[in-house]
Amino acid sequence: MTAVLLLLTGLAAVSSQAPSAIDSNSRREQLARAIERGDITAVRAHLDARGDVNEAWRDFPAQIVRSLLLRSAWYGQEDIFRLLLARGANLSSAQGNLIAAIHGGNHGIVRTLIDGGIKPDHPSDLIPQTLLTKDPLMIELVWTSSLGPFPPAALAPGMLTNDVARRLIPKLVSANAEVGIGDTACDVMRLFNRLSPDQDGCEGAIGPLWLHFVLERNYEMVTYLIQNGADLNSMGTDLDTGLSFGALDLAMAGRDTQMIQLLRRAGVSPR
Repeated sequence: MTAVLLLLTGLAAVSSQAPSAIDSNSRREQLARAIERGDITAVRAHLDARGDVNEAWRDFPAQIVRSLLLRSAWYGQEDIFRLLLARGANLSSAQGNLIAAIHGGNHGIVRTLIDGGIKPDHPSDLIPQTLLTKDPLMIELVWTSSLGPFPPAALAPGMLTNDVARRLIPKLVSANAEVGIGDTACDVMRLFNRLSPDQDGCEGAIGPLWLHFVLERNYEMVTYLIQNGADLNSMGTDLDTGLSFGALDLAMAGRDTQMIQLLRRAGVSPR
């Protein structure tokens, strides 16, 4: 009998709490959706009704705790972001989530976060993740921010679009800055037939940034970089074999007649 009474008491307690929990979850879901779609009226009404400007909760199934401010940064909703700050939102609630804000795509939000001291949890991911946006203005904003200076090797040239390359070179990065050459570590070894069938990975090749575009047969950018400071006699090095190579070596190994002609017209001579 005692056990039955305890069970009934427990069920009654759960039953009395369930509507409140459901109401809270529903309210949060509606608020999250309002922020996602940029409904500033709904967010303002929440705050006017004395809603917590720093409220945060864990999203499922992502298992990420997001504040209202972080949600606005996540979705690039600058008007809501500014409203929340004006109502007293704590900027530090976005700490560690700068990269998410960068992918949110709003330059004003990202600039405010950086100026406010917000940093990524993993600084080494910052430039590669920013490059993934393919947004020249965002990339320049981050590159020139207080989080820099960044080493040229952080560029991951395989992620550079022509528009981004023009934005950075030569104003912020030299055409001759030493970087990893190729989209994968084995690209240069494969081009020169130095890759053995049983080889397990490569150390990669390094060299002047402009050589990467020679390897990639990007005639437009090679022309641009030659016009903007490329050292025509510069050399790269394969880290596995110690092999040194220049621009013509890459073009000849790839039997790239168009590149060979372009380089020779520019004055590149064989070694």
